[in-house]
Amino acid sequence: MKKSVITLSILLGLACSHAMASTTELTITGTLTPTACTPLLGNNGVVDYGRLSVEGLPEIGSYYELPVKQLSLTIECNASTSFALIGTDNTNGSGSGSFGLGKHNNQDIGQVALQFTPPQLDGITRTILVSEDAGQSWRATALGAMKPSQTYPDHRIAFGDTTPIAGSNLSTNLIVRGLVDKSLPYNDDIQLAGSATLEVFYL
Repeated sequence: MKKSVITLSILLGLACSHAMASTTELTITGTLTPTACTPLLGNNGVVDYGRLSVEGLPEIGSYYELPVKQLSLTIECNASTSFALIGTDNTNGSGSGSFGLGKHNNQDIGQVALQFTPPQLDGITRTILVSEDAGQSWRATALGAMKPSQTYPDHRIAFGDTTPIAGSNLSTNLIVRGLVDKSLPYNDDIQLAGSATLEVFYL
């Protein structure tokens, strides 16, 4: 809600600054909801690979494949509500359209796929749903690969049947699949620096 308040204050300030020269009509719309959902990732949201040697890592095309990791993901709401997830890449586009792993000497280190295990919503196994039109339509997907909002602003992940179902407690695992570029100079240490934000979007 803080983001909405700040945005509204800026809009009102701009409208008032022109009030002496001319008049215009301001329309304010929105929905106030008492519902709040709190997402929580296991291990404080940290995936730590420690020290890895690329020797022996599986190769996929021009990448080395990092070991697959999983973190528990729970979302608890104070009332039953429909929601979706939006993912934002925090690495300044180092994943070339995917979630990135940062840069080394101005070269993209690699990319990360974020997926989900079958979710439990209020104790019932539900289907992972994906929308590419900001929630106007939904389709079932096996793992629900999340896409970064910078490149795919209308991408949403939700949970339900054929459409999202309201609930108050979601539990699933976030699957993290990382790939690192084989062309990197591996004669020196390379620091992985992936970062992403998961946002609960109320439907």
